[in-house]
This record gives sequence, structure tokens and C-alpha cells, in this order.
Amino acid sequence: MRIAAPLPTISALLLLTGCGQDLGDYAVESVRIATDVPLSDETSLSYGRFLEVRLVSDTSVTALSEEIDGLYVNADFCPLRDGNGLIAFGPFSDNGDDLGVPSEAPALRPGVDGRFHYRIYIPVAHHARAATQPGQIQLPTYDLRETAQSACLRLFAPGYDLLKSHSKIITVPAAMISTALSSEPAPSRRS
Repeated sequence: MRIAAPLPTISALLLLTGCGQDLGDYAVESVRIATDVPLSDETSLSYGRFLEVRLVSDTSVTALSEEIDGLYVNADFCPLRDGNGLIAFGPFSDNGDDLGVPSEAPALRPGVDGRFHYRIYIPVAHHARAATQPGQIQLPTYDLRETAQSACLRLFAPGYDLLKSHSKIITVPAAMISTALSSEPAPSRRS
């Protein structure tokens, strides 16, 4: 015997599960190698060189602070299959403020172009040790210098929505990565 749920009950359940927040559309502005990044000294030293991906968007993530608690980056070689295929830190504001908890970050102001600017940092290479404890996350092993693939990024906010909050996929073209890797690291400014 099949029992049909009344339409108002189904509608209420859909509202409770909710759809995730659209976190915007981001374009790659530039890519370069950085060694001085807005991370702890221990993290900076353990990874060494980073691919600094500068993004631009019409979206201010700090304006979304009442709707999301935390903000993270999924990263992988394209297409984005495993959100942890590459290690990524960010997002950070253009001046280095950590935007991981948007409600605690200084309110973003648009640049002279009227848009908001962000940075994501991807270690150039990582050679992971095997996870040995139950529940331990297995970090990826990769070297951007040994591949000619584009990287895919996506900002996301964890939560209880049926559909997760996330941005559109951001493609960092292989040619931009290769050009950055072939040039000498530019002096970084600590923000």
C-alpha cells in the first residue's frame, strides 16, 4: 500500500532542506609564483612556493556573511572531480585578509574597477605521507611542474542544505600556470 504525502507537506520539506547559496562567478585575473603568503610561517615554510591565483568578481563574500558561516576552496585538475585533488588555501582578500570566516573579515571594498579581488594559494608541489589513522584525511601528491593540465577551483560553504552553497567553477588555464612556473618568483609582499 502506498501512502501519498500531501502537497503542503512536500513543499514544507523542500523549504527546510533548502537550496545552497550561489557564491558567485569568478574570473582568473593573473597567476604568479609567490613565496611570501598570508599563511602561518610553519605552513609557508613547509610548502615553499605557491601558485598565487588572483581572481576578480562582482560578488563580495563578506556581504554574504549572514548566509554562510565559513568559506573554503575545492581544487583539482580539470575537470573538478575531487575537491581535494590539489591543496588550496583561501580565499584571501587582495590585501591578504583571510576570508574563511566572512563575518569576522573586514568588509570588502571594490577596487577601482568596481569589482572585488581575491587570492587563492596552491602549493606548487606536495608529496603526501600516507594517512595512518582512522578518519585522517589523505592529502594529495602532485607537482604542477610535471603536468600541463588546467586547475579547477570552486568556492564552497559547508552547511545543511540539500544543495551545497558554491561558486561557479573557476578554470585556471594550463598556459597561465606554465607561464607562471617558468618565470622567476616575483618578490612577494607580505600582506
